[in-house]
Amino acid sequence: MDQVKCHHITMQTLASTGNFQKAFDKFFEVMKQLGEELSPNVDPSIIFPAMYATKNDLNKYSTEDLMNVPKMTDKKKQWAMTFMDSIIPCVFVISPLFLPTIANRMMSLSLRYGLTKESAFGLYSYCYCLGCMLQDIDEGYHWIKVTRLMLERFNATELCPKLKLVQYSFLIYMKEPL
Repeated sequence: MDQVKCHHITMQTLASTGNFQKAFDKFFEVMKQLGEELSPNVDPSIIFPAMYATKNDLNKYSTEDLMNVPKMTDKKKQWAMTFMDSIIPCVFVISPLFLPTIANRMMSLSLRYGLTKESAFGLYSYCYCLGCMLQDIDEGYHWIKVTRLMLERFNATELCPKLKLVQYSFLIYMKEPL
């Protein structure tokens, strides 16, 4: 796993220096090594069915049920979640249509293998796609509130500013008075 950590630092460095495509390429290389291969080619015809499948999976959970999902223990899956969380800013720049793929995969792994602090950003990304693509503001708002609880559960206070920034830049302002 030390090599994976080095790849993560490399990917973050590439992204922070504006080498988004190289960071994106590194992401796909490492995800394959972690057993979570993703295609960089986005097929718009599968985006909506995948979004609805994730919506159906999540709707099986109440807020309390979701918060009681065990913590993820599989190290490879944890690293996959970390890589997906880290690549999201690059996705917005070079391949915005890839965001639903990331969000759906993060939620699928979270529901199947357990939650990590990165699950909050997977859920936020899903909410963003839910609002933008499916126009379901109410459900997106409901799940956005759950992202805050996830960070509290993991005592991930260092991630709260990042989460609040993205939450308040989209969706919350539609439901809560400024």
